[in-house]
Amino acid sequence: MTNPSILFADDDEDLLELAKLKLSKSGFRVRISHNAHNIANMISEERPDLILLDVSMQGIDGRDICQALKNHKATSDIPVIIISGNNDIKNTALMCGADDYIEKPFHTETVKQKIQSMLVQK
Repeated sequence: MTNPSILFADDDEDLLELAKLKLSKSGFRVRISHNAHNIANMISEERPDLILLDVSMQGIDGRDICQALKNHKATSDIPVIIISGNNDIKNTALMCGADDYIEKPFHTETVKQKIQSMLVQK
């Protein structure tokens, strides 16, 4: 798969911009959203190969978004990696149907490895 498309949703705009820069340098096409309400539209505009999704976003719980994606036929096969600073992130990820999880704070190298692992499995 050449230049996989990643959708990264988090309400921390600085984190998004930094992650986009670093992941883009690694060959990923990265689209970012700091507003959880835009995610459905962004997916319908261009289906991502993988979604990085923060649990705590303003206005919407990332777990609800993850469950909705996994319960919808058109998006259920898109790998979702949940990101959170909460201690119970592993349980959170399992409960909402996420494919993997990343604890905040994180190193970009860890994110790249998890993305690559998910895309190989896909």
